[in-house]
Amino acid sequence: MKKTKIIFLLIVLVISLVGCSSTNPSLKEIWLVNQDTSNKFYESTISISFDAKELNSLPTSEEDVLILDMLEAGFVIDVKQKDEDSFYIKYRLNDPTILYQTNYFDEQTEPFFELYLEENILYARTSTEDEFLKLNNDSLLDSNFPLNTMSFTDEQREVQSQLLEYLKDYVEQFDFKMRKVRYVGKENVETPDGRIKAHHLHVELNYEDMRNFLYYTLGNLVEYEKFDEVATKIFELNPSMEVPQEEIPLMIKQLKYQIKMAQEQLNLLTKEDLEVTYGYSPDILITSDLYANNSAQTIKSDTTISVNISQLAAESEEAKEEINFDINVGIVSWNENPSEYELPNFDSALEFDKVIKDMDELNKLNEDSIIRQITIDDMKTRKVGQLQIGNDKAYVKGEEIKLDAIPYVVDGSTLVPIRVISQMANADVEWNEETREVTFYDEFDMIVVQIGNKIATVNGYEIEMPVAPEINNGRALVPLRFISESLYADVEYDAETKKIFIEFY
Repeated sequence: MKKTKIIFLLIVLVISLVGCSSTNPSLKEIWLVNQDTSNKFYESTISISFDAKELNSLPTSEEDVLILDMLEAGFVIDVKQKDEDSFYIKYRLNDPTILYQTNYFDEQTEPFFELYLEENILYARTSTEDEFLKLNNDSLLDSNFPLNTMSFTDEQREVQSQLLEYLKDYVEQFDFKMRKVRYVGKENVETPDGRIKAHHLHVELNYEDMRNFLYYTLGNLVEYEKFDEVATKIFELNPSMEVPQEEIPLMIKQLKYQIKMAQEQLNLLTKEDLEVTYGYSPDILITSDLYANNSAQTIKSDTTISVNISQLAAESEEAKEEINFDINVGIVSWNENPSEYELPNFDSALEFDKVIKDMDELNKLNEDSIIRQITIDDMKTRKVGQLQIGNDKAYVKGEEIKLDAIPYVVDGSTLVPIRVISQMANADVEWNEETREVTFYDEFDMIVVQIGNKIATVNGYEIEMPVAPEINNGRALVPLRFISESLYADVEYDAETKKIFIEFY
């Protein structure tokens, strides 16, 4: 989703729907016009400063402190958007020296992170990768990745379009009046496309303004004449709900009741009520300066959200708990409706699913790649391995090793040297020369197999294996899948590459 646009629209939706004058664009007009613009360029700067006193839950780890430092220094988001389904985003820090403290970034290169989404295929890389990583539609749907919400059917997209029209219609009838909305005048705004003359609107909201806005909105929403139609479309948009048509009227009735209950709850959330009930005083102030051209297209916005939550009573002034944080968001938008724009090359992108599993694919990334380093570091903490039939090269916990015997197939079962299984599983292994038996054991399990014998003993129970262990060139080899799964491993075979991936639990 278009993150900078979402930030702007959420802010404007809370502070908009208000007229300023008959000749200058109102916040309502700005919001409506920006719904129709799907292709433009954005640059956003965001910073968050945080301060707290006498709280036990303050972040203290190096990672938490690093994150807070990055948020306070701020970051920049560059967006190039072609249409509703295709957009490019580049993230970078205002102060890149913060990331140089980690082991992942070289001071000679400015750190950044790039994303490009087109028709449910996501491409991503950091400044440490030469190649993009590619996540297809199935990967997005199978993960909790936030962009998996972009995977809609054509029918659902049509419903989305209808909902947007309903939203515009709803905004048209919305008539809430803000306390502090001021038309400042016409000013010049600098953009990468040059200087643009824009109308400057200034808006301020405090805690009670926002509470009153939400109270009005909830009440206005349930009275909206097309509410039932909109709710029905929302149910249709979400296939996971699978609501029978005959049950929709009842669900809409319940939804209206819940909205009215939420509206009543807002009556109990005045600043004075919170102070009496919880002993804390909330002070919130949102200030926003919006700049729009004569067509009501947003050129620039600068918004600050300041929050102070302080304890009213404590043993002493020094013991009072207090939280302060400021969120600053600046957005510049330009190049309305570009016919085309330059993008990085994605032709040599690597499949993400293969990269994080297959060490040969992972090694195609340059050595200083963050993805490569993080993946290998993760493998070192897990009991994972990778082999290939006919190849004496293998990987154990992300490290390459040379096998003392090459894996091969007998009657559909892969035989491998005994040592590689013990290394992957963190299991001990013993060889009895007299009985020609191999024993694998760890804290919980014991498996005994014998050369030339299909019968194995697993925790005292005799089980027949698909093939018997063998001696080949003086090395004992055992059935990989049987031994691994007996030690509670997942074994995956890729018939195309003849690679085997194992993970023990």
